[in-house]
Amino acid sequence: VISLRLVVGIDGKRLPAAEILINTPMIRDLMRRGEVHAIKEAMEKSLQEGMQTFDTHLFRLYKEGKVTLEEALNKADSRDGLALRVRLSEGASAEHDPYAEMYN
Repeated sequence: VISLRLVVGIDGKRLPAAEILINTPMIRDLMRRGEVHAIKEAMEKSLQEGMQTFDTHLFRLYKEGKVTLEEALNKADSRDGLALRVRLSEGASAEHDPYAEMYN
């Protein structure tokens, strides 16, 4: 399942922010058990499988300099969660940035 939101880029043009959910055995199991609340966390932990949340993509767009921080925060599912992720990445040196591999 792919869902898109349009965000305003630094250049004023609209860019897509995508959320991608892949029907993996783990996701099917969560749905089967009715644990829908756990799907977002499972998506965050499944980047290698090609899944991403809106907040993950917004974070990447911000780190790549394509959107402002305020635009990313305004479009985020969890404004506080995204703000924390940004603070952690900017307060850490590159080799200790827990999110560095997402935007490098």
